[in-house]
Amino acid sequence: TLLAHTWTTGHTNHPTNPTNHLPQAPTYPFQHQSYWLTTGHAAGAATHPFLFSTAVHAPTNTTLWTGTLNPAVHTWLGDHVIDGTALLPAAALLEMCWYVGRALGTPYVRELVLQAPMTVPARGGLDVQVVAAEPDAEGGRTVTVLSRATGGSDAKQAWSVHATGVLGDEEPLLPTADLTEWPPQRSEPVDIDDLYDALADRGFDYGPAFHGLRRAWRRGDELFAEVATDGAAAGFELSPMLLDAALHVLHTGVAGDETMRLPWSWNDAVLWAPGADELRVHLTVGTDVELRIADRTGSPVAAVGALALRRFDRAALPASAPAGSLYRLEWNAVEPVTEPAAEKTVFAVIEPGDLFATTAQAHRVLVDWLAGDHDGERLVVVTRGAVAVTDTDDPDPDQGAVWGLVRSA
Repeated sequence: TLLAHTWTTGHTNHPTNPTNHLPQAPTYPFQHQSYWLTTGHAAGAATHPFLFSTAVHAPTNTTLWTGTLNPAVHTWLGDHVIDGTALLPAAALLEMCWYVGRALGTPYVRELVLQAPMTVPARGGLDVQVVAAEPDAEGGRTVTVLSRATGGSDAKQAWSVHATGVLGDEEPLLPTADLTEWPPQRSEPVDIDDLYDALADRGFDYGPAFHGLRRAWRRGDELFAEVATDGAAAGFELSPMLLDAALHVLHTGVAGDETMRLPWSWNDAVLWAPGADELRVHLTVGTDVELRIADRTGSPVAAVGALALRRFDRAALPASAPAGSLYRLEWNAVEPVTEPAAEKTVFAVIEPGDLFATTAQAHRVLVDWLAGDHDGERLVVVTRGAVAVTDTDDPDPDQGAVWGLVRSA
């Protein structure tokens, strides 16, 4: 029997992120329905634990993956609990994008920004969609991950957008890390015996499936971890339980910051060897976190060029349905800089003006900087009024253009 797929559309509110100028993801999801064979669509089966089928919309070359997230089937989902609410780990969103990207020939996740947490319901499940757009001129595809309660037959029932990003076909250049020697030289062991009890006291109640951190070490601003789980889920590109546990060493306080933080954006995420069931992990902690992952022999498995973390906001945690967000932009007042914050920091202030003047000034700063010799120095480009700091602010689009220019550079 031949079945094809047609799509209807239902509007949804699509969160935006003022600090991440991603290509526009679809502002509406596709509702997936099955009918007898029609023209203009292609359909097929998927083999992912969450994503069961895929279809291509021929006129737009947009690819849609659909599936269900069901805690009755994937019982380990109930072991990732924050303040009494089960949430899908951010690692699972990245893993789904790896799966979709590899199937489409764009296996590298250039960027994936989390918009809202995906709440795992106590009963029933969630319908999940991953929408990948047609490749652009540089081979990149925008990707969006959405969900809604299972059983929603009303086409107007809102979908929640959980992550947006870009998949790429060109592997990013990332520094390598040799993890064949284990434990690493000059590293000091970290005591993790009471880690999961301490996390539970702070509202991060990880069940047995996420107790994957086995051993940990530190060396300056570098962290090393050995990760394994008793129930590594089959069928994933990389088990979300393992990938989530790879970040637990950040909660030990060895990085000098006891503040609880959660993943917010993944940048330049590469998966070389799917299916690993035991990991060696190397994290370099700075403004963001660089992540290198190997298997039990030290052979490379995956890498993340920059993982941005954001402070956990309990007030934004959804009580039941996925409404609200753990991830929000927050501005903190600081005193004006009278001297460089560090000897190797250079500040370039972009003066207010029209669009041409501001972007031309920023362009000159960047060209001159890149042409010079600035060993170990950091350039900080300073704008004023480029983005809204309060609800009543009216951003300056000319200064805002500088943000996009610098980001592109």
